[in-house]
Amino acid sequence: MNPARGVSSTKTIPAVFHKEGSTLHPLWITGFSDAEASFGLDFVRKSSSRTGWQILPVFKIHLHKKDLALLQQIQSYFNNLAQESGQECHGHFLVSGDMAMWRVGSMAELNHVILPHFDKYPLITKKLADYLLFRDAVKLMRNKEHLNLDGLGKIVNIKASLNLGLSDELQAVFPNTIKVNRPVVKSQAVPHGMWMAGFTSGEGCFLVSIFKSTTTKLGYTSRLRFSVTQHSRDELLLRNFVTYFACGRYSSRTSGAAGDFLCSNFSDIVEKIIPFFDEYPIMGSKLKDYDDWKKVAELMTSKAHLQAEGLDNIRKISTGMNRGRLQD
Repeated sequence: MNPARGVSSTKTIPAVFHKEGSTLHPLWITGFSDAEASFGLDFVRKSSSRTGWQILPVFKIHLHKKDLALLQQIQSYFNNLAQESGQECHGHFLVSGDMAMWRVGSMAELNHVILPHFDKYPLITKKLADYLLFRDAVKLMRNKEHLNLDGLGKIVNIKASLNLGLSDELQAVFPNTIKVNRPVVKSQAVPHGMWMAGFTSGEGCFLVSIFKSTTTKLGYTSRLRFSVTQHSRDELLLRNFVTYFACGRYSSRTSGAAGDFLCSNFSDIVEKIIPFFDEYPIMGSKLKDYDDWKKVAELMTSKAHLQAEGLDNIRKISTGMNRGRLQD
């Protein structure tokens, strides 16, 4: 890959190999966490506590159940990491309806495994601010400060600035809460190709569209598009994708606080996007969509989309992708 894009060598960062033959890289984990993970503080009333509350810090990743195997691989990565220092990290799996979740709430696992990973391989989206607040709260709990009212107040002030802030119940119970300042996330440069692969595995979208065209004999043609959508607070990050891939553009949505990195130029897709993700692989259920998307690109490269049979083949592939894909 072109080092000018900021893609560094992967040799100095160990990967974790699994029986399935897939590989999880530490920065893939961070990229995927930037996309899909959350860091939270749950408050539960507890009459036996001196403060009347129990605080439950939790790191979790919540996905469709079709990605349960990917969650298990992520758990395996963290457990392997823990074993390097004589620890363990199992967390807990929960499958309910169509959703699956892996969560870590043990103070030992958070302190010895989760926090060290994200300190060494930091997040780069605005989620980094939530992580830093979460880490501050965990450190207070490590020092047992949550067991007295003063320490409890400090953690409430942190929670007020974390994610969506305090619930109505907590606002009523703690009316004098003073939000701590959210850390400022200054740099949003993509650190590594594996970070991008992880982030795209969570937030990317590979689309095929077929539409009317006056320039083809069939009256229809096909188009590929690669996109990544984020809240507008991460506009800088998506704009950096344009530089990183040396193609595409940033588009702000007219409704809702969101924006997109978009690439639909066929030559850019074939010469830049596909070679990139062949080297830094998509993982999880989205890999199937990428593989189908790539098949369509190959058909279009051979001009098959200009023939009725080829266009029909592309139509069949596209209708089975993304939300149209039947689950096993």
